[in-house]
Amino acid sequence: MGYGPGKSSHLLADYRRVTRRARTVVDRVFWGESDSGSRR
Repeated sequence: MGYGPGKSSHLLADYRRVTRRARTVVDRVFWGESDSGSRR
């Protein structure tokens, strides 16, 4: 995956960034919310 020993914090940060982006896409596509919409 490209992460060396001791780089778990980088993996976690990348994972969180990707999942936040995926959440935004799901909200927009399925629920019609804009990127700047309020969170529940």
